[in-house]
Amino acid sequence: MRRTRWAGLLDAAALAVGVSLIVLFYSSKGACADSTLMKGADVSFLEEIECKGGGYTATVIAALRDQGMLPDIVQVGSEMTCGMLWDAGHSCYSFDMPRQWRELRELIAAAILGVEEAAGEDHRVRIMIHIDRGGDSKGSRWFLDNLLAGGIDFDIIGQSFYPWWHGSLGDLDANLRDLAAWYRKDVVVVETAYPRTLEWHDDTHNIVGLPNQPHPEYPPTVPGQRRFLVDLMNVASRLPAWARCGGMWRSLISPVRFSPR
Repeated sequence: MRRTRWAGLLDAAALAVGVSLIVLFYSSKGACADSTLMKGADVSFLEEIECKGGGYTATVIAALRDQGMLPDIVQVGSEMTCGMLWDAGHSCYSFDMPRQWRELRELIAAAILGVEEAAGEDHRVRIMIHIDRGGDSKGSRWFLDNLLAGGIDFDIIGQSFYPWWHGSLGDLDANLRDLAAWYRKDVVVVETAYPRTLEWHDDTHNIVGLPNQPHPEYPPTVPGQRRFLVDLMNVASRLPAWARCGGMWRSLISPVRFSPR
């Protein structure tokens, strides 16, 4: 596991003041090995992926444990609505079929097992499942029901919410309330952001740079950005107390002006 010295110091400082540590394993939506092998992966190759994925997860968690920085929460994938490690773990569109869901569940189960074994019996690390359906109750239930149907056990439902893709804060509010009540699990907006400007500061296209992308009630200004975040926090605060969890601000949505060296 490669870790920079400052990252380790930052994690230790956060834990020292009582901040929860969340570890994200960013399992790619693309193929994890030779793409020709991933197409229609056979059982032996799927088992190899599970072994490597679970082993890597266990290695990282064991290293953190040995440094006294065992995380409170582990997110075993990022925005997994269409699965991970395609094609073996692909679950959308033409891949929305029982075999694909079974293989995706096996990949997730291997990662969770790696976390649990590395953490040890005396420590409970909470597992988060993260999807990108912040304003979509039907899509959220579709994914989570398919996981639960195969016995995948997890503690927290993580959502991404980017309003130019995922709807209004009203949509988010309705979805979070629905998920908390239906599944009786903690819910977290684990990714969100809003622009403070549509100006460019480099030669790279902004993720949000068109006038029709920001919502009218939140102009792309510093006050508009602040108002969006405050209103989103108010949405989270209205969840039942047992279902509330934290969140993360994705700062790369806003362009930054760099000075030449």
